[in-house]
Amino acid sequence: MNITIQVTQKHIDEGTEGRCTNCPVALAIKEHLKPEYQVKVFGSHYNINSDTPLYLPDKVTYRINRFDDGFGMEPFEFELAIKQQYLKVG
Repeated sequence: MNITIQVTQKHIDEGTEGRCTNCPVALAIKEHLKPEYQVKVFGSHYNINSDTPLYLPDKVTYRINRFDDGFGMEPFEFELAIKQQYLKVG
């Protein structure tokens, strides 16, 4: 299922450089997941509970790399395919 992920200033402020489970993008994706699932973001791809890695859009990879290199990040949004079984209901 395609959903819109919004990376907000709160995610950016609470995110940690170089942390696959705590970068702003991971925090934004996590908001859409059921509590029992964990997301890991590795620059160009992500996975949920160590499922098959899926690629992130190029613009997201670019922003993650800039954030990890200490250049910060501005709020943005992007579309992402996430299996329905992982998503919160409602």
